[in-house]
Amino acid sequence: MNGQDYRQLFDRIRLFNFLASDIVNFAAQKYGSEFLDYMDMNCGALPDGDYEKVIDQSAPQQFLDLYSNMVMGRLELASKKILELGDGYKAVLFDYFNKEGVNIGIEKPTGLRDAYDIIKGCSIDLLANQDEISKDSEDELIWHKKGNVHSLFWTLIMVAFIGGIFKGACIEFYVTEKMDFVLKKI
Repeated sequence: MNGQDYRQLFDRIRLFNFLASDIVNFAAQKYGSEFLDYMDMNCGALPDGDYEKVIDQSAPQQFLDLYSNMVMGRLELASKKILELGDGYKAVLFDYFNKEGVNIGIEKPTGLRDAYDIIKGCSIDLLANQDEISKDSEDELIWHKKGNVHSLFWTLIMVAFIGGIFKGACIEFYVTEKMDFVLKKI
């Protein structure tokens, strides 16, 4: 990765941190203001500031990996607490992330490889995980991630977010229970 790649990853981390803040604040409305302290204590918080202020330039990859995992952890923990409120809240979370995907303004994919590139371009866990493609056909692309995978982040948050981006395209993205990442033409 080069300096521009690091900056783009930092911008994606900040985007998902913004989404995490919304979800954390929603959960705090249900659990009380002490939930904010609970989140900070268990997951940390992304420091405010521009790339140069937040990221140590002598070790950008380490800091970006730390912050991406922290933001994914915040999203997962807050989402888990919201899901504990009852069955209807899964749809609330899905709708929220799906709408954010629609609103992000990324062009719809024209094929499976284009869709895969969009997912990679939206991902914030690029530094910790590498993909291993197990099936690459005209109608389906399946891959697995090596390394630490934040399962709820991918099975709910990213599936909904990417679903919003792909809305109106003839491509479906989902993640199986075995953590197979699947793109299919529909």
